[in-house]
Amino acid sequence: MPPVVEIDTEVRAAYVRFKRTAVVRTEALDRPNIVVTVDFDRDDDVVGIELIGVDEFSVHKLLKAAKVTAENSDLDRAKYVGAGRSHREVVAV
Repeated sequence: MPPVVEIDTEVRAAYVRFKRTAVVRTEALDRPNIVVTVDFDRDDDVVGIELIGVDEFSVHKLLKAAKVTAENSDLDRAKYVGAGRSHREVVAV
């Protein structure tokens, strides 16, 4: 499944969602100039990554800013959606 990038440009935030499952743990990462949190499911797999304080919103730039890799994800097929929109309104870029 390609990731879905939920974007809120007004607050300079994005959430990169890798899977739709319940979050059981969130870990904050220490990154300069941005806030980064990573959500995990019960199997300790990454559900998504939230970034606050970003200026560029491509999935590649977001993961680079977070200093996170996504080796098993098809980043080139990422879909982008405005924050707060339903997953049915996702658009391909």
